[in-house]
Amino acid sequence: MTGVAARPAPYRIATERLVIRCWDPRDAPLLKDAVDSSLDHLRRWMPWAHEEPRPLDEKVELLRVFRGRFDLGEEFVYGIFTPEEREVVGGSGLHVRIGSSGFEIGYWIRASRTRRGLAAEASAALTRVAFDVCGVEKLEIHVDPENVASCGVPRKLGYV
Repeated sequence: MTGVAARPAPYRIATERLVIRCWDPRDAPLLKDAVDSSLDHLRRWMPWAHEEPRPLDEKVELLRVFRGRFDLGEEFVYGIFTPEEREVVGGSGLHVRIGSSGFEIGYWIRASRTRRGLAAEASAALTRVAFDVCGVEKLEIHVDPENVASCGVPRKLGYV
């Protein structure tokens, strides 16, 4: 464990419209589809999207890394899926970017699913998990101020 969380995050979280779960390497084709279909949308806000599209085998390896870090309690990177888990809606996570006192929630939503409150729904679930399950003291969401839609997520959830 990193020392950030007193207890590990759960592998699977279900909300009203989403399944938020630890990535599995078998999710690579679904992830690739979500990212590749959203490149124009993602490149504006997500630095990693400038290195896309990446081959499927690189996606498999990335998801292995995410899963390994999750299993070790180092970082909790999640896929956001439709309830039947046949489509990746986006990605999120409880990241250790802010030091040893807490997590940062990061998120992205595929272009075809934006403006439906899905980032807020996933972030609300992860907020509850971070405080109630993991026992962290601090949680942050960092947003580019020019990303008006994304700025609404922390406001909606009561972040200051």
